[in-house]
Amino acid sequence: MNGRLPSRPNTEVIGRTRSTFVDGFRNVAIRGFVVSFKGLEVDQEKVQAIQEWPRVGIGAVLTQDGIPVAYFSKKINGAVLNYPMYDKEMYALIRSLETWQHYLWPKEFMIHSEHEALKLLGFSYLKELYVADDDFGNIFAACENGSFEKFYRYEGFLFKKGKLSIPQGSIQELLTQEVHSGGLMGHFGASKTLSTVQEHFYWPRMRRDAARVYERCVTCKRANSKVQPHGLYMPLPIPEFPWTGVSMDFVLGLPRTKIGKDSIYVVVDRFLKMSHFIACAKTDDAVHVANIFFR
Repeated sequence: MNGRLPSRPNTEVIGRTRSTFVDGFRNVAIRGFVVSFKGLEVDQEKVQAIQEWPRVGIGAVLTQDGIPVAYFSKKINGAVLNYPMYDKEMYALIRSLETWQHYLWPKEFMIHSEHEALKLLGFSYLKELYVADDDFGNIFAACENGSFEKFYRYEGFLFKKGKLSIPQGSIQELLTQEVHSGGLMGHFGASKTLSTVQEHFYWPRMRRDAARVYERCVTCKRANSKVQPHGLYMPLPIPEFPWTGVSMDFVLGLPRTKIGKDSIYVVVDRFLKMSHFIACAKTDDAVHVANIFFR
């Protein structure tokens, strides 16, 4: 509601809504937007907060047609604090893209940045690192006029047998972590992580880096723990009434019937030892199996 009010500046905060009186009119800020007599606008305080974010944190804004639709922020600590500035910006880009990947996959998108992270994202920054790199410096110079020991240059990049050579730096760890646990990757073991990285990239000590990322992965440690924190295995409780405890299993690989059934769904009552054998198909999903169970 727009109403003429005294021109004295004032601010009200009610719950999560901030009302500011500017030139006698009320501006209401809600969830990153400002509603005023001019219409719907972007809350510039939100944008300024992201732009002036301290160096101990990273942040990004996802916009559509100039209107923010999501915000991302994260405090950085540990080894990331020691990264060079362009590596921190690259880290911020990767984390924000991972967070918003379900928004970005269906369509093309554009990244806006004022610094060097975009160059690193396109790998063009690698061209400047080859010369002083301890692993590839001499090889890069030797490939100036042609190939050298299976290495060659192409458009300023160094390749070995069609695989992009990655100089020393945090980009090696970022690539390994992305292959191990980023996006749709399923926290593969060290060998699978190594073979996936080796499909497109090369640098010395790749096996050591893949093993190190795997060993430091908390998710993998929890899933593959050999410790038994809950003590000895305990038997299932003995049911006291029929159909209070059941077991289920499938018999697969049977000849297909005329109606397309090739498996048997077995349900056993643990109290009466009564069994039900239900015809089903190997391709039945969980919803279909649940419907069969409750019939």
